[in-house]
Amino acid sequence: MVRNPIVTLLLGLVPGLGHWAADRKGRAFIYAFFVFGIAAGGFLLGVVTNEMELFAMSLVIAFLFWLVNMLDLVIYLLRYPNGKPSPEYHAAYPPYGPQPFPGYGGAGFASSADGSPPPPSAFDGGASGFGAGPGHAGHTHGPGAYGPPPPNYGMPARRDDAGERFLTILLSFIPGLGHLSLGLMQRGLTFMIGFFGLLTMILFVTALSGEGGFLVFLGVLPIIWLYGLFDAIRMVRRKQSGEPLLDRSIMEDWDDHRAGGRRSRLFATVLSILPGAGHMYLGLQRRGLQLMAGFLLSIYLLDTLELSLFLFLVPILWCYAFFDSLQMQSRYAMDGFVPDVPIVSGVMHQRKWLGLALIAMGLYYVGDRLLLDVFDVFGLQYWAHELRYYFKTGFTALLLLGAGAKLLLGGKAREELAH
Repeated sequence: MVRNPIVTLLLGLVPGLGHWAADRKGRAFIYAFFVFGIAAGGFLLGVVTNEMELFAMSLVIAFLFWLVNMLDLVIYLLRYPNGKPSPEYHAAYPPYGPQPFPGYGGAGFASSADGSPPPPSAFDGGASGFGAGPGHAGHTHGPGAYGPPPPNYGMPARRDDAGERFLTILLSFIPGLGHLSLGLMQRGLTFMIGFFGLLTMILFVTALSGEGGFLVFLGVLPIIWLYGLFDAIRMVRRKQSGEPLLDRSIMEDWDDHRAGGRRSRLFATVLSILPGAGHMYLGLQRRGLQLMAGFLLSIYLLDTLELSLFLFLVPILWCYAFFDSLQMQSRYAMDGFVPDVPIVSGVMHQRKWLGLALIAMGLYYVGDRLLLDVFDVFGLQYWAHELRYYFKTGFTALLLLGAGAKLLLGGKAREELAH
């Protein structure tokens, strides 16, 4: 007996267990025997013959049987989301069709005041059999004036709510497909194009640039997938409760919040995956710009200067930016406005230091890309390598010493002002 199709489907990930939960014990034993038996047999054969290729081949065959197991279970759950009815259930009811009833003039029935039946012409409006019965004094009347029932006569077939919900969830494993099954074409295409379009662009940029670091952005795809799955569940619940479904994209939902002067907390949370983007969406431009610049610049400098010792700063900065965005969202929800206070104040008043930093970075690139290549031309590869190594080390040391001195001098100056 299927109590919950989703739980049964999840149990089906273990070969045979889903069929056992659906009271299909024969299939459960067969699938479990083939999958586990082939895998175990291939492993033993590979150990005995010392050829693990046989074990790999057995795993492939077992995987094919597992796919057949899942496909069989999915087809069964789609046909019988609440379990297959027992034969006794059907035997308790008579077959559908024309049923005779007591004829006119029979016992307990009178068609008129004097007991005479209506004329036979009143009952020949349809094919023989529907509404026919023995008449008065041996006369037989034809079918009633309405005739036989049309095909599919009676109550329209009602689709089971659990079956529809299960089908929607199953289709939603492909982003947007569950929405399309509900008739939400625009909303479904938004999820589908967003998911597969982003996947295609990430793979394209990675292949074009040859940099595997862009694959980090694949972590956004599970978020889109989960959001689409739960959005499809929410839509099918609204449909089953009788609420009208509006076919519009998620962007239009977010525009509703903005139309009232409010910002969507959900959208701000999603944007906060990139440090600073959620702050900018809430109107905190300076705070968001500093967080985004600090995050991206730290990744670039740590990679360029080969400072693997300080890579722990990157996740710390990301966590700080993410939870700071959540705090800003809470304040925005309560007050409707959050002041744009930058993380580091007075940056624009330190233009000289910013200028010196940019000049130093420019000189570094000139020395790294131009002068060292000149050394290579004259056959001084060894000195070029050593100079590049010590140059990076010296530049990093000067940077750390300067930052430390600035903090010490700044701390003393504040203490003197406090006294």
